[in-house]
Amino acid sequence: MNPYDDFSSSYGMSHQHQNSSKFRSSHQTKKQKKVYMPMLDGPLVSYRTFMENQPTNIDREQAEELYKIYRKDWESKQYEIFFGEHKEEQWFKEKYNHLFAERFKAERQQQAIINAGKFLSVVSQGDYEQINLEIDQKTLTASMKKGHEESDDLDDYTPPVRPINFFTEIYLDTNILLSPYFGFDPNCMTLFIKAVPKNISRWEILETLEKVPGFLSLSLSEPLKSHDFSRFGWILFDSEDNSNKAAYDLNNFMIHNHVFNIVKSRSQRKPIKVTTKLDSERIQKDKELSRKLILEMDKEKGVEQSLASNARYQEMSGIQQLDVQLLYLRKVHSYCYYCAAEHYDERMLAAKCGSIHLRLTTQGEPINVPDWH
Repeated sequence: MNPYDDFSSSYGMSHQHQNSSKFRSSHQTKKQKKVYMPMLDGPLVSYRTFMENQPTNIDREQAEELYKIYRKDWESKQYEIFFGEHKEEQWFKEKYNHLFAERFKAERQQQAIINAGKFLSVVSQGDYEQINLEIDQKTLTASMKKGHEESDDLDDYTPPVRPINFFTEIYLDTNILLSPYFGFDPNCMTLFIKAVPKNISRWEILETLEKVPGFLSLSLSEPLKSHDFSRFGWILFDSEDNSNKAAYDLNNFMIHNHVFNIVKSRSQRKPIKVTTKLDSERIQKDKELSRKLILEMDKEKGVEQSLASNARYQEMSGIQQLDVQLLYLRKVHSYCYYCAAEHYDERMLAAKCGSIHLRLTTQGEPINVPDWH
């Protein structure tokens, strides 16, 4: 049975239903009774309130169908209202306008090209020859024990058994920024923008930042509804010294009469993720897949320099090549292989995914080096 048969809408029915022949005015036939349909531009009416306001002779199944239609129409109306209210705001254009999306894509491509050049230069200098993105079980257990509140004796604590694809989160006392991990600190080279008003675009900010020595990238948060759709911002530099100098130089930085409050980043440190122990077959597959990812991402972003053709890289062992590939994905493409997560820049990757992603020490046969050519 059609839920509208024998009933007509009351004043609050949406326009498209008011004009439908299924919602004839109640004076057209004495057999019809009005049903309650709330206004669409008001707050969502709960199912209970909707049902309580229906005529007593309406079938429950009919009323439930009417509520489903009302809720769907209400959601469509809210999208329409939201679009009308925010379509001219900069954050909205950046998020939904395809022209801005193309500009954003070009910006990321340029960053990848610059980052690839710097990464390959470091590889050529031999700085990554001691890279090792593994952690032994003893160190892992000790790190997990530090945060464990139930046992005072390390020997009494046994880490829980985890599924194969599970990863553990730990904090290490070791400086993960140095060899052999070469991780990333999301704070030391980053400035924090406390508020970017909704009428200011990222490219207006970039116009000034690109003139600041050592500037690498600008990332913005999603708009905050509770703060009139303003956004947070993070400015990444190539060194801590340039970051500190920029914090002083950008004091009282202004756009459209808005004075930006820019300070050193103090985001909370994320724990390091550690995968479970992987066998040599799985690691070989990871090496091949990460190699293919690099080729695809480099091609997509126009990176012409090749990691595979780097002489220092070719001299490395198979497991070292894997680690360099994983680090390349993070530092050039802001991509964490084990989490399968991609972010705008390495700072955002570190803030969301951790400064580095390690794996438990492997056991088994040495890994063969696949031919990139």
